[in-house]
Amino acid sequence: MRFHCFTKKLIGFHSFVAGAAILTTALLAGCGGGGSEAAASGTVPVAMFATDAVNDYAQVWVKVHGIRLVRPDGTAVTVFEDAAGTVTDLRALNQGGARQFSFLAQGNIPIGRYRRADVIVDHSVSLVNLAGVGVTKQFAASFDAPDGKTHIPVSIEAEVSSTTNVIVDFDLENWTETATHVTPSAKRIEDPNLGNDARHREEDYKGIIGSLAGTVPTQTFTLSGRGAAINVVTTADTVIFREDGGVNPVLANGQRAEIRGKFNISTRTITAKSIKIEDARAEEPKVFGPMSEINADAGSFFVEAKLVRGFIPSASMVKVQTSDTTRFRLRRGLTTTKAEWFALAKPAAPVEAEGVYNAETNTLTAKSVHFEGADDDGPGNEVEGKGAVSDINVLEKKFKITLSEWEGFPGAVGKVMSVNAAESQFKNRSGDMISAAAFLELIAAPGAVVKAKGRLDGDVIVADFCQVR
Repeated sequence: MRFHCFTKKLIGFHSFVAGAAILTTALLAGCGGGGSEAAASGTVPVAMFATDAVNDYAQVWVKVHGIRLVRPDGTAVTVFEDAAGTVTDLRALNQGGARQFSFLAQGNIPIGRYRRADVIVDHSVSLVNLAGVGVTKQFAASFDAPDGKTHIPVSIEAEVSSTTNVIVDFDLENWTETATHVTPSAKRIEDPNLGNDARHREEDYKGIIGSLAGTVPTQTFTLSGRGAAINVVTTADTVIFREDGGVNPVLANGQRAEIRGKFNISTRTITAKSIKIEDARAEEPKVFGPMSEINADAGSFFVEAKLVRGFIPSASMVKVQTSDTTRFRLRRGLTTTKAEWFALAKPAAPVEAEGVYNAETNTLTAKSVHFEGADDDGPGNEVEGKGAVSDINVLEKKFKITLSEWEGFPGAVGKVMSVNAAESQFKNRSGDMISAAAFLELIAAPGAVVKAKGRLDGDVIVADFCQVR
């Protein structure tokens, strides 16, 4: 069976989908009504999703700490828990009247009958009006639980005996509010669009890499850290980079990583759009969305908050302030200078900023900024490869390099890449500009090494700059 839990919005909120656990042993089950309350043996996978409808607020921010399923006898099974909390904009889960789904996590639960789901959230909810101004209210005290959190109940009445998806509709149009408090409402719904990949939102998931298999660029692994492990796959389009700005981003078991992608309910996997290999365990506040009000001289810009982690914004627009210590990344993860990054920045370009958030000024002081998006013609699509030169074609200004270092694409030591330098500029070892003829003469020497920077076209680097190293 498929088990869906959804929650709707208050006064015009959008949909939110929370991912729940998947159990491993399948039994026959019915959804609602019928069935025995006797306990069955084994566990099955259950996935939880959130969604909602539209209301009069631009954003409705909550922090989700977990979901648990409650049996008829009152005992509960935790699907997932997140001590830090996952910040979610319920309003964003409906676009143009169409429900959007957000996968939270997976978990394994025992087969059996369940009466309700409890969505565990912070007491505070941030409501941002259509003018972009936010106000913080508290959930009604009647929803307080002994764990110090707000528990929003969702009636289920279902026998769970096989892989299950639960959709929780945060029923925002039936939420009520006073000057200081909000009374929430949530319900389970079924939606045939859950299988439509276009309706699922890209989300970030942190965890530890395990069971790594395959060869670059097509690899598989599990991501563990919250609930049951999630299966992840990579493709030639997956952007992999290191948080510390280092070269040669290679996946390995035991690494802590942040994955961005969509959960597919048919394959029960996430196809990674990007993978950040992290250098620290602590999650820093970050904001993702389209940029505006770009001020290169001041090193600042604004981001319309579409995805947030580590804080709840007080307005729809968050100011980002960079400094000389900020790490600047292009879309494929390649690090660059502050001047080059701001030269490429343009209004509406999607960007992620990570650092320290000041709630009083609604400003994030950035440790790193990173162009995002899937548009290959967007800002900052450069890659870089370095290696020993071979197979030089002087007339066409083409050659090959055997990789020793790379950034911005799925590489491997010893992988051979072609370089097309027909439109490139050239530098010698000292960084001085030289002619194409002088460059080609230098790289003809035995053991010559070149660093090429440009855009990627299959296994070819179409170079803008080539330097003898």
